[in-house]
Amino acid sequence: MPRRNRAELNGAKESINNSKDPASPFANKKVREAIEYAIDRKVMAEAIGFGFQVPVCQPTHKGTTGYNPDYPVCAYNLEKAR
Repeated sequence: MPRRNRAELNGAKESINNSKDPASPFANKKVREAIEYAIDRKVMAEAIGFGFQVPVCQPTHKGTTGYNPDYPVCAYNLEKAR
């Protein structure tokens, strides 16, 4: 069985964050940047993690393999997201 992303498994036709597909809105770098600015990771981490989680801007967090301390910080900024 071929690998499928979550959107395909849920029956959606649009793939998630498919920046290589020219028909995808995620092919536009400005759209991807706007989404980055629109996500308040601090609030999400507090709400979902009940105060025990910390916001991250990369797939791994501090203290785990693959963590990069030089990875750019994702700033929440609704003005830039517009």
